[in-house]
Amino acid sequence: MQMKPSTTPSEWLMVGLIMLVAAIMSGYTAMIDPVWKPDSAVLVESGVNLLSGRGFSYRGNPVFVQMPFYGVTAALLDKFVGNIERSAILVSSLSYLLLILAVYRFCRTVFTKEVAFISAVLVAFCPEILLHSRVSLSESYFSLLYFMSFSTFATLLLYGPTWSKSIAFALFSGTAFLTRAEGFLPAILAYITLAGIVILPKLNRFCWPKHDYKSSVQQITVSAFLFLLVIAPWLLHVHKHTGTWDLGRGGAAFLVHDEVVAPGVQPSKEAELYQQYRKDYGQHQKLYTISSIDYIRNNLDKILDKTKRNLKILFNIEISILLENALVPLLFLFSLLLFFPSQAVISISRWHRKRNLIAWSVLIYLSPAVVLLLYMVLTRYLLPYQPLLLVVIALMIRNTMTALPVNRNRLLAAVGIVFFAYLTLPLPGVYYKPQLPEVFKTRLMGDSQQVRAAGLWLAEHCVNSGELRLAMPERRDAILLQFYASNFDVTADHVTEHKKFFNFQPELLLSDLASLAHRGEIDLIVIQENDTRQYPEMLKLWNEGEDVTPLGIFLLHTDNHYKIFTTRREMKQRCR
Repeated sequence: MQMKPSTTPSEWLMVGLIMLVAAIMSGYTAMIDPVWKPDSAVLVESGVNLLSGRGFSYRGNPVFVQMPFYGVTAALLDKFVGNIERSAILVSSLSYLLLILAVYRFCRTVFTKEVAFISAVLVAFCPEILLHSRVSLSESYFSLLYFMSFSTFATLLLYGPTWSKSIAFALFSGTAFLTRAEGFLPAILAYITLAGIVILPKLNRFCWPKHDYKSSVQQITVSAFLFLLVIAPWLLHVHKHTGTWDLGRGGAAFLVHDEVVAPGVQPSKEAELYQQYRKDYGQHQKLYTISSIDYIRNNLDKILDKTKRNLKILFNIEISILLENALVPLLFLFSLLLFFPSQAVISISRWHRKRNLIAWSVLIYLSPAVVLLLYMVLTRYLLPYQPLLLVVIALMIRNTMTALPVNRNRLLAAVGIVFFAYLTLPLPGVYYKPQLPEVFKTRLMGDSQQVRAAGLWLAEHCVNSGELRLAMPERRDAILLQFYASNFDVTADHVTEHKKFFNFQPELLLSDLASLAHRGEIDLIVIQENDTRQYPEMLKLWNEGEDVTPLGIFLLHTDNHYKIFTTRREMKQRCR
């Protein structure tokens, strides 16, 4: 089977316009709300340390919960950008734009230009995908690599292996796994499928009727070995420090996460270890003792309970995403099925061999979503599967449209007008708010903006601000504060020293905190206004009540939403 003809210059112009609009939207959202999370600091600093020869580590501790490739890519890009925060967000923004191009090229190669344009538009204006293009986490980058792995696998199935496609599949699958562990399962299922086609004669004749058998065996074998070669350093890293061949410790941590946060659940011994880790990053090595397999075997009742809860969450999230991203196209499709049932059904069932192979590819690459039921279901974890579903929707729309006795271009224009009206206007009778305006108005940083502001103030006004011992109520906030106080410098020697930040627990008394500060274990205490709701002792500090002065704590700097305190007078000289 021959590949489809190449894209014409006029088609490239249309794709360029779509990507230009997408770049403007992504750039604007990144300027008004650049999202940097505590996990971002861990990912990027670990990547910098790896490139600097200090191993994949954070604050001197080896990292296993996060995967390395996103942080390494951001660190490499930072060599040209010169600002690690912007570099990390730029990785997500570029991934969003390249994902649009990847979806277009796949659909143009496998289907038609109509399917390609519909898919590209759906992905470009998908609120959830656009929203994460300004987030310095691995989801956008993973979505790109994941789709490239999927598209390469699908073309391997449809057109047979070549050396370039086989090598590309290994590289995309390997780097997708190194970005997020969810990339491992579909890669293994894909290689099992390819091996089955090579081994089983009937399957080989069905999938690759005109392909040389010997070259197929060589190409798939080399691809599999190359995939293992790409992921081997990570597996060796985990084995070196844990003695196991686990894919990583993220799964083990998330297995027990709900035990910590869910009320009325008796924690297991694994959950107690995880709770210690959440209180103190220095307890990271205790996660080594958590075995995912042993935990599942010994806590089947908890796993079943968690799966039920996550199934409800998954259903609610997917219904929400359906309404946000695909309501109008699907309503359009089903209305056509009602009015022209025979033509539409005939058109949709036209695929035959192609339909079966594409459907199998999609199912393989949706499989990790099922595994998430054992762990934790968040909207951002489902992001990589949205392009797959939007491609299927675009294909159904195009196939249905071709079956109708209506001018196709006018029909496509009508669908586009209705779709954009749904995305941008407050239509009566629709429960959800207009989606694209919400993307621009949503502030994902939330309270973290105040932590960012406090850290940047310290970086600007304090001498050697990265050396300060900082204290905040929440560990996640303390990580962010240290990062910004260091003025984005994650290459300095001090970042490898543990405990440059300190987070205290709700039960800690103000007098105990003052004692820590007087002993020199803390230089500055930073609190937000919101902390006063969770920590009663912090309310006293925020109000600077009578019981604060005798403790020797005084205000160093204040803003509308955060305050910085110290017990050392010399800090006034150090921070001007």
